[in-house]
Amino acid sequence: MWRKLLAVAVAAACLSLLVGSMGCGTSKPDPKQTVTDFWKAMKSKDYEKALSYMATSVDLGDLKEQLENPEPETEEIVDALFSKMDMVPESSKVEGDSATVPTKVTMPDMEKLMEKLFEVFGQLMESGMDMTSMTEERMTAMLMDKMGKMIDELPMTTKTVDIKLVWESEAWKIKTNPFEDIQKAFENMGG
Repeated sequence: MWRKLLAVAVAAACLSLLVGSMGCGTSKPDPKQTVTDFWKAMKSKDYEKALSYMATSVDLGDLKEQLENPEPETEEIVDALFSKMDMVPESSKVEGDSATVPTKVTMPDMEKLMEKLFEVFGQLMESGMDMTSMTEERMTAMLMDKMGKMIDELPMTTKTVDIKLVWESEAWKIKTNPFEDIQKAFENMGG
């Protein structure tokens, strides 16, 4: 009798180990990989692939349009920013179909960029240049030219950002905008 009980217990233990090691197909990949793959696609300018890592609920505003159809003068600025940026996931916390990935984001100091742009505006006004007669295209081209040079000279900042993800379509998708700081800086510049 004990032998039969022992045999059943051993069989049950082996079965549970086998099922546990197979994972029954319910284990999800580490969400850090999604953040890593997203950033790799951004750096290689494969924006369609990068945006495929975003949840359907994310409102990227004009960013998606700007990435997919860049204007020549803004493409240079985006390239300059992304060439200096880095995103490194540090860990991940999964709770059901939600995950948080604390990520170190290193990028040019956007506050300093705005300060420098306001200095440029001040210098242009002091020089007596009639900015009111300039076309918007001419003003944009002039600012973009100066901004590209400024980005190269900016100090770098690093901060940890909690990137939120959601399990969607059998994959982790980013549900927060990782470029929110950059967008805010440019929105503040516009008004």
